[in-house]
Amino acid sequence: MRALLPELYASSVGQFSFIFEGRTGGGLTIAEASPMVEHWYHFCNYKDTPMARNFTTLYHIALAGMVYAGYRLLKDSKPGTTLLLVWSIIMLFIMLAQNRFAYYKLEEAYNKNPADALKGIRIWHIIAVLIILAVFIYPPAEISIVKGATRGGSISEGYYEWYETMAWMRGNTPDPGLDYYGTYEMPPSGEKYPYPKTAYGVMSWWDYGHIITYWGHRIPNANPFQSGIGGGEGHTPGASTYLTAQSEEEANRVLDALSVNGKPGARYVASNAYMAYAIQPVFAEWNLDNVGYYTQIQVPDGGEMTTVTIPTEKYYNTMESRLH
Repeated sequence: MRALLPELYASSVGQFSFIFEGRTGGGLTIAEASPMVEHWYHFCNYKDTPMARNFTTLYHIALAGMVYAGYRLLKDSKPGTTLLLVWSIIMLFIMLAQNRFAYYKLEEAYNKNPADALKGIRIWHIIAVLIILAVFIYPPAEISIVKGATRGGSISEGYYEWYETMAWMRGNTPDPGLDYYGTYEMPPSGEKYPYPKTAYGVMSWWDYGHIITYWGHRIPNANPFQSGIGGGEGHTPGASTYLTAQSEEEANRVLDALSVNGKPGARYVASNAYMAYAIQPVFAEWNLDNVGYYTQIQVPDGGEMTTVTIPTEKYYNTMESRLH
């Protein structure tokens, strides 16, 4: 198929390589692309894996349901059950490879007339449903709600702070001169978009690009489409090279390389404590320069010596650290 119909192969079977291939460089830092079970030993001790944190007891129920569906197929093959089981197995494998595919781990519901279904209900059915809700559904939901509502302190991801900052930026910085709701044509390959003279960029990490666009109505230098990250073997100018720059002069050279209409590529920089103290190594990983930012030292701890990791001068010299 690959030889006879290369385009069809690339759009179908070839896509599985994207899911299961190993990640390197900056790709290692993409949380949603990490596997549900990152190492083989997690199959035996997986309590700290994304699978356990996301699904808790429901994961075991799903596996038991798949086994039961297989048993039902052996006794009485039905197209609906076959489709459900095949779909479940496929989604399980790609979800194990990249946890983002958990969004698609959905099951088809059996469509039956509600009036007919109610006729067969017995008291033990109701009791069984209540037990399932109390034991398997409520605890995971409660954990998710509490975790989602926690702000996380000074180095949290800063949802509230980002909204407040971008709302301020939208009303207190110059308009870049582009209609937020306008329609724009992509420039030819290799050419820059002809921005108006009033346009400017907002430098930040690519995770926050859509936040800058949506809440701030401003143009980010990098966004979750992985545009503008830079770095790599050639240390291409972008967010990673700017935020890890070891001097103001080096950072300015990055902005000059991103220039628009003869002006530096960014007029403002948006950053928070989470970027500086929690995910700064990620920037260096994308720039393929994640060496020398930390060192280990021995410190006394209750009469014994303990190894701790501390930042080095290289860490403090980065533009991201200097901003804080």
